[in-house]
Amino acid sequence: MKYADEELEVVRGVIEHGGIYTIEIDASEIPMTEVEEAWDDIAPVLTSGFEIPPSTVQDPVAANEILTKVDTWGQIVVLVYRSGGRIIYRKLPSGLYEASVSREE
Repeated sequence: MKYADEELEVVRGVIEHGGIYTIEIDASEIPMTEVEEAWDDIAPVLTSGFEIPPSTVQDPVAANEILTKVDTWGQIVVLVYRSGGRIIYRKLPSGLYEASVSREE
């Protein structure tokens, strides 16, 4: 899924000024399958909220690859975590996921 430039700008605003922005995304964006949904640390909080912080954002080479060659959601994830923010995912009844991007002011 491609995200509009306007959406990316809202996320950049959260990164710069703090706040929360919530968006609905497809499971493939995380990526999340039935296997991951059944993990012991995910299953109990699948619909209430869980976090999957990426390990690659601390590696400058990997982060640069994501920022220049990956889709917009991948870029959002890197930008949020590199700025000290968080993304909390929650599975919705529709099968989509709610992703709440946040950073303290």
